[in-house]
Amino acid sequence: MNIKSTSSHHGSNSGDYLSFRSDKLSVLINTGRLELRALLDSPDRLFEGALILKDSRSVKAARVETAEAGVFFLKRYNSKGFFYALRHILSKPRPAKVLRVSNLLRSAGVKTPQVLAAVFKYRYHLLLNTSYLITDYVENIIPPNTLIPGLLENKSYFTEYRNQVIFCLNHLHENCTTHGDLKIHNIYSRDTAAGLEVGLLDLDSVECYKSPLTAKTRAKDLARFVASIIQVADSNHIATDQLQISEFIITEYERVSGFSLDREYISRRIKHHICRKRK
Repeated sequence: MNIKSTSSHHGSNSGDYLSFRSDKLSVLINTGRLELRALLDSPDRLFEGALILKDSRSVKAARVETAEAGVFFLKRYNSKGFFYALRHILSKPRPAKVLRVSNLLRSAGVKTPQVLAAVFKYRYHLLLNTSYLITDYVENIIPPNTLIPGLLENKSYFTEYRNQVIFCLNHLHENCTTHGDLKIHNIYSRDTAAGLEVGLLDLDSVECYKSPLTAKTRAKDLARFVASIIQVADSNHIATDQLQISEFIITEYERVSGFSLDREYISRRIKHHICRKRK
């Protein structure tokens, strides 16, 4: 990597990172994956020949495999223009926010991909232009269209899944953070030799608060989660009882977290998500 500058060392809750800087480029890289350093001069080249998972106006994501670094997940956050960058000049870039929350969760035993590197490209030495996030790639994820019918047909399977999701979510909430987009597609599940493994994906929408979360704020994540189960079931032509599924999940969250939640508010939020998706 042609970054002609000094490096610095940063500790985290789940790994150590080295920081490399130049006039227009800043890189944070996990000390355990320094082989990535040679690839980060031009991250866009890594998309060539990669398996593209998403390509929209805001982001591009791919499964990348290289001889130097093996398999990893790469996401590019596209530039939103000069004036957007100027308005958000004091905001923490999303890859940096994801790195912090990911390491916080991993230190508490929550499954989520480890951040391997974050790259920030600047214009005029100060305004963020484009940023990149590299994480572990989670293989063998059970697709939602396979997972949901299995959950609804097997109560003990659903119970294990629910308990693991709530374990993840409660740790997030206890650290004054919401996921922001806790739909079924952003919760990975896979079968391992030790049993079912459940973890969180896509921490882009996390929001960190300065004080403990209120019950209403916590309820938003839960409503999004319940709504996504019903949406996937609906797309697979499986009849569901919204109240029954909601109560099954909420009562366990209340037991674990110690919070009492407003059922009527959650029901309205669930219906909001379902109706918005159907439009």
